[in-house]
Amino acid sequence: APMAIAVIGGLITSTFLTLLVIPVVYSVLDRKQFVAREPRTGAAGAVAALNKAAEIAARFDVSEIDDYMVRVFQARLDIAQGKLETAVRWLEKRQLQADTLENTPYHLWESGRVTLVQLAMAQQDYPAALDLIAEILFHADRMGRQGTVLDMLVWQAVALYQSQQITAAQAALQKALILAEPQRYVRTFIDKGDPIRQL
Repeated sequence: APMAIAVIGGLITSTFLTLLVIPVVYSVLDRKQFVAREPRTGAAGAVAALNKAAEIAARFDVSEIDDYMVRVFQARLDIAQGKLETAVRWLEKRQLQADTLENTPYHLWESGRVTLVQLAMAQQDYPAALDLIAEILFHADRMGRQGTVLDMLVWQAVALYQSQQITAAQAALQKALILAEPQRYVRTFIDKGDPIRQL
């Protein structure tokens, strides 16, 4: 029957998307973050990995999720490279600031909000960054997203440090260190640069 065919087809498509396409895109994007930190590959390696993820997303055009994540990571790379106008244009076009948990799946909302934090930090808009960080921390903690909580605590420490709130910055960093110690996280702290070293 047509209904049965539609249901089976939907199940096959969603299974393919969930188990193959999206994990592959996420894996490539994660590789992008890794190679961006490596002195031998740097930004060129990150761009290559990002292009590969975009190619996979375009080849298996079955969802907007993979395309969205590619664009989010492109915006983050633009921010890291100082191309703030390029990042701002896409973020404004996408109206990322307007996303809410009522109209956006949590993991997409979180990815967008983290990108807005990185942009606010790059623009030295520390009050805006701190507001976004507090919002993310509230929801990430409730969702058990410890990796996100850790990252946001470190960003919070940096934003407070840059705002000359040294005691509050040290308190945020202490929370992050306690959370990070069991898993021996290091890169999350190193990537934030001199403010963390000073604290």
